Amino acid sequence: MEFRGRITDVFELPNGRVILQMTEIEGLPDVGMSLRWEGGQCEIRELGRNGTDGMAVSTRSCLTGHPVPPYGAVGVALTGARPQPGTWVTEVNAR
Repeated sequence: MEFRGRITDVFELPNGRVILQMTEIEGLPDVGMSLRWEGGQCEIRELGRNGTDGMAVSTRSCLTGHPVPPYGAVGVALTGARPQPGTWVTEVNAR
């Protein structure tokens, strides 16, 4: 399944790494995967681990335990323009 998600936030850590926080995720991210959006591209360098279950993509709220749209974060190396919140990213070469 092709990986895709809608960016909810983009931020840079003090060490220069860029993090994409996403929701409405389909598929699973993987280190080395290339993602694209209109105006840019990136490569996933590391996978986030959500506090609710330790997974890169989670589907339940930690406070209520009820399902929510799949969400997660990935650390990336950007090429081109930085994506804006609300932008959809998709896998470049779906497997």
